Amino acid sequence: MTILENETSNTPKKSKSSGKRTDPTYKQVGAYVKKDTYLQIQKLLLDKPDKDFSDLVQELLSDYLINQLSD
Repeated sequence: MTILENETSNTPKKSKSSGKRTDPTYKQVGAYVKKDTYLQIQKLLLDKPDKDFSDLVQELLSDYLINQLSD
């Protein structure tokens, strides 16, 4: 084992979404999205470090729910 390998193996890994993973108000779900759409969204989100894909999905689903319930 090299010094570099030893240093990186002891470095704690930081996860951007670990807060949501352990938050009981969140539920992990899956959906099929067209590749092209997903890639374009990922590019747009690169310019918004305070917003990730799950934030966007939550916002869109909340807006949809509000619109459906108000009709």
